[in-house]
Amino acid sequence: VAKMVEEAQARKAQTEFFEALARFQSLVPKITKQKQGYGYLYAPLEAIDDAIKIPMQECGLSKRWVQTEAEDQVTITCVVTHVGGHSESSAIGPVGWDALEKTKQMNALQHRGAVITYLKRYTVCAALGIATADADPDGISPNDARKARQPVSQPKETPSAQKAAQKS
Repeated sequence: VAKMVEEAQARKAQTEFFEALARFQSLVPKITKQKQGYGYLYAPLEAIDDAIKIPMQECGLSKRWVQTEAEDQVTITCVVTHVGGHSESSAIGPVGWDALEKTKQMNALQHRGAVITYLKRYTVCAALGIATADADPDGISPNDARKARQPVSQPKETPSAQKAAQKS
């Protein structure tokens, strides 16, 4: 009987977790890629953290990372937990410390920090089911752009050589 009660409580906690996660996803604002580095735009970890902090609190969610190292590799796992007790996680690794290009401006410890931060960005987004977005330079949403677009006129059918030959 105790095992059945425990399983029912675990299912309830899991259901509450996923309800909280769905609510969180509806509350989290758009997180735009705003920092240039490594040849592309990305949303820095601090911008992601700022955007998710309040919605996570409102939904009873928290996050933490677990870092494990072996040889010349690291694995980063983001664990998201609900106040009801259920947790889900997303991991990347093992990844070699050479996964990111080392720049001249970085010493060895800064490079390790960059690899860890990179993995934290991707694991938190995966664990929370969110994505970062490209900046919108024209300020027009895709739906508004579709509404404003003029219908494309279809080209008139032109007679093929065979149809032209039939007419003569």
